Amino acid sequence: MRKSLKSILSSNRGFIFLFSLVFSLGLLTIVSTRTGAQGGSDVNATQESQMPRIVPITEDPAQAEMKRQFIRARGGAISDDEKGRGRSVEVANAIRNLAGCNTNTLPANDDGSTAAITLPFTINYFGTNRSQTFVNNNGNITFVGPLNTFTPFNLNTTTVPIMAAFFADVDTRGLGSGLTRYGTDTVNGRPAFCVNWINVGYFSSHVDKLNSFQLILIERFDTGAGNFDIEFNYNTITWETGDFSGGTGGFGGNSARAGYANGTTAAGTFFELPGSAVNGALLDSNFSTGLTNNSSNSGVAGRYIFGARNGAIPTPTPNTGVAVTVSPSSVIEDGTANLIYTFTRGSTGSPLTVNVSATGSTAAFPADYAQTGMVGFNGTTGTVTFNSVSSTAIVTINPEADLIDEPQEVVRLTVANGPGYTVGTPSFAQGTIIDDDDPTAVVTVAVAPLVVNEDGAGNLVYTFTRTGSTASQLVVS
Repeated sequence: MRKSLKSILSSNRGFIFLFSLVFSLGLLTIVSTRTGAQGGSDVNATQESQMPRIVPITEDPAQAEMKRQFIRARGGAISDDEKGRGRSVEVANAIRNLAGCNTNTLPANDDGSTAAITLPFTINYFGTNRSQTFVNNNGNITFVGPLNTFTPFNLNTTTVPIMAAFFADVDTRGLGSGLTRYGTDTVNGRPAFCVNWINVGYFSSHVDKLNSFQLILIERFDTGAGNFDIEFNYNTITWETGDFSGGTGGFGGNSARAGYANGTTAAGTFFELPGSAVNGALLDSNFSTGLTNNSSNSGVAGRYIFGARNGAIPTPTPNTGVAVTVSPSSVIEDGTANLIYTFTRGSTGSPLTVNVSATGSTAAFPADYAQTGMVGFNGTTGTVTFNSVSSTAIVTINPEADLIDEPQEVVRLTVANGPGYTVGTPSFAQGTIIDDDDPTAVVTVAVAPLVVNEDGAGNLVYTFTRTGSTASQLVVS
């Protein structure tokens, strides 16, 4: 059985040995427990690893290997950095391919943090000058101290000065997960501090889904002393929650948040991206609020830029767009599958009713299909309603089976203009109902035998035979 840090420190000898070794290696350890809420610890959360968090001071290869051996000696289990992890950096989509961002590395860990890191420039963060930061494994940086909290708290009410690109339970211990890396570089000729979470897994050591995102602070003293840009970049977001935050398979529970706060809760000093804490809202699969499907102050999908000028950041305008998609794209008229139209919206927090148009459809309602999910639908117009916490609304189209040979028919649903929202992209979705009636079918009938005795054992057997397609049911009068 692995030894925890707590057991190592249970004796004076263990205490002296551990810290003698720490200082002889030039390392700093941060002890992390499962934190149930910001600033506190959950004493019942013993399922998570209690191994020490090792903070790299330099990235000398020999010293890095000593640190890995140190973790193993203390009961930890990590894989060699180059085995199953690699050092390749994703360059597609929004993430900037900056070599300096990979200068330093947090060894494989769960809920770990760095020691204080001196920023390459001092920033004016809502009136407070910040010259150092702490990189936290769970998708954020803080300024007063490290943060090992793994279940994301509300950034709009927190007292922790924080910038969170993707605040969730990142776990880089699994074989196949990338590591948290950080360093300095330049962006458009300006000094920058950056943190990469490339292909990182989630608690507990899961690597079936991986996320790739980046946080960059860019010096903008060309616009005034202390001015800077915050940049969040996203390539892939496929999970949202760790197991100990109520998630199952990376989904549900207390899902991820993204944004920033200066910790005072004063108006204008905090912001969360739309979809934060809403299950499924930040994932790639969400066309309306998915982080890779949107942007802010940028023409690059997945890139969000917040300009801090004179100690203030203008609050971004909420995403009020409503979009629609359909899956599957086609169904058989007499089959069991239905067309499922998913309407998605950006901002949540209050109910929303959206106008829907069926203009452009060739299928007739209700002769060719039935529907659920729309209110007041007359074949041409109707409405869908989002509840206050939902980012999606579903409409189901169920084709009506018939024996009429007819062309393929489409049901086209379009987001129409209305109060409280804008028309997003895609603005319409079109599903096809495939006719399965065969006009070439020929049905014949034969009987054998031709004669039977009334009191005999034989029966008259009539056999109906059809020629043509047998792909669907056929009713014969």
